[in-house]
Amino acid sequence: MPVTLEAADAICVGVDGSEEAITASRWAAHAALRESTALMIVHAYSPATVVDAAVPLPQEAIDAAVVDAHRLADDAAAAAKSAAPGAAVEAVAMAGPPADVLEHLSGVARNVVVGTRHLSGIRRFLGSVSSEVAAHARCPVTVVAGPGVPGGPVVVATDATPISDAAVAEGFRQASMHRTRLRIVHALTPPAVITGPAVIATSEQLTTPARGALDEQIAQHQHRYPAMHVDETLIGGVDPARAILDAATGASMVVLGTHGRGRIRSLLLGSTSAAVLRRARWPVTFTHPDPHRV
Repeated sequence: MPVTLEAADAICVGVDGSEEAITASRWAAHAALRESTALMIVHAYSPATVVDAAVPLPQEAIDAAVVDAHRLADDAAAAAKSAAPGAAVEAVAMAGPPADVLEHLSGVARNVVVGTRHLSGIRRFLGSVSSEVAAHARCPVTVVAGPGVPGGPVVVATDATPISDAAVAEGFRQASMHRTRLRIVHALTPPAVITGPAVIATSEQLTTPARGALDEQIAQHQHRYPAMHVDETLIGGVDPARAILDAATGASMVVLGTHGRGRIRSLLLGSTSAAVLRRARWPVTFTHPDPHRV
């Protein structure tokens, strides 16, 4: 599958004709304009997904699928151009399974953007194109679960380890592009339940090194953005997903790091990311760790 020149360093958004895909296209158009890069609207099609693959397809059916694919891409491109006049938008239709096409483009794209539906909760997300792309893409992937709050902070969840460095770096970059502040949340896993005065000592022993690790991680990135206002939140004894959701109130977007364990099912099901995404009403960007850092 050749990589098109249009995708090089572009923001690529996958569309399927749904309203959620149109919302993702509009968000991506604003992102492309902010970042002074091109936007590539992609509809991936396969005639075999329209008609039973076991039935030989006449050329007329294949031609109709191609025409329909271009129409869907053109419709999303029109919505993107209307939302962000001045954005450089290209609409393309590419043959192949949608997840495979987007994963392939992620090798050269700056960001891949997809929409998602809330109607069936996380179960619709799992096993979908969004999950496959978020799991396997080689660039950040933004799942547009809602528009976010214009001017709101960019919220990043971190565990203050090298695994989350990519998320913190992307958070700084996005906050700079949005010209807004950055809110970094480190929700500590609650320690084993201990009664009596020992709880205070345990909390201090847990919090002090975590604060030092968080400060060190932020310092590694803030020197590139010396004027950026950064809010640090270190929360212990609460559910991490709840802490992230509370911090994301009024946010423009949220950035989460993945652990790169392959399929998104093993990563998200029952995890903090699943709980956050299930309730998200803003774009959620997933980053992957730098293999040289972990």
